[in-house]
Amino acid sequence: MDRQVVKLGGRMALGLGAIYLLIGLTYFMVPPAQLKGFSPDFWPSLAEAPAWRRIFQFAQAMGAALGVAVVLGIREYSEKENEAWLGWTSVLAYIGYALGIIDNVRSFQLERLQSVIYVAAEPAVKASIVANAAIYNLDSMGVLGFGAVGLWVLVSSRTLAAAGKIPAALGWLGLATAVLMGMVVIGFATMNTAFLSVAAGLGGFVVAPSYFIWLGLSLNKASGKMAGAAKKRR
Repeated sequence: MDRQVVKLGGRMALGLGAIYLLIGLTYFMVPPAQLKGFSPDFWPSLAEAPAWRRIFQFAQAMGAALGVAVVLGIREYSEKENEAWLGWTSVLAYIGYALGIIDNVRSFQLERLQSVIYVAAEPAVKASIVANAAIYNLDSMGVLGFGAVGLWVLVSSRTLAAAGKIPAALGWLGLATAVLMGMVVIGFATMNTAFLSVAAGLGGFVVAPSYFIWLGLSLNKASGKMAGAAKKRR
């Protein structure tokens, strides 16, 4: 087991927990018109008040970048436990996080520009902008960015808890995190703001930050023990 990889995963998990707090906060600061998909009301609202949505997108992109390192650290720490399921869901999580980076960076760059164009455009151009807005995101419903990552959280947390590598309570907290990530997918698919609000409020402010911060502390503790054991062997 490579201690440095586990240590990196632990540190990035701590950062990811903090990022989730920022995501939860900014979600509720984004104007409601900007949370209901690319409707005609979306673009004027974004042109008038873009700041919170842009912070929200930046936070999600940063969180996804940190998440890649967390997946890597857990894969190393697992030591081949439940290799088939953990290996498969880890690959899905890599893809989900990668799409999270791409989609949020792309939206960060394009949405603001399109909103300014929309406000001053003729009706035909406005209709074209609304119709083509969906192409901004490769994973518009969060199936991979939240669904696949949530599945990885479920499998990895239960695997490590069953192997005694993390506390049992942390394993159950991982289950709760996975459920809330699944609610995000349902919320996006149905445009149900109630589902999204519960997932953002409970998940962003409480469950996900608690899970990833506790996970980060557990990985850092394991890394420290590995360093101590290496010194004794010398």
